[in-house]
Amino acid sequence: MAKPPFLMTEAHAGGLFFFVMIANTMYHSEGPGTPFGWAIAWLFLLITISAQFWYFLIKYLTSHKECVSRGRWNFSKRNAL
Repeated sequence: MAKPPFLMTEAHAGGLFFFVMIANTMYHSEGPGTPFGWAIAWLFLLITISAQFWYFLIKYLTSHKECVSRGRWNFSKRNAL
């Protein structure tokens, strides 16, 4: 299954879009829900910026178990077993 080559770029663009959309709405709003809206906007921004760091952790934890070595390696004199 082929992955799109710009998947991380698309994810960043989507997160920034939602941040700008919510921030624009909150900039022109007043009332008790405004701080909650700003918190959601900043949450989208935080997730977007940090996605490149936690993406690899999730990728590792959800990979096939055969690809992840959790055991010990034994070596003979001729080759790896």
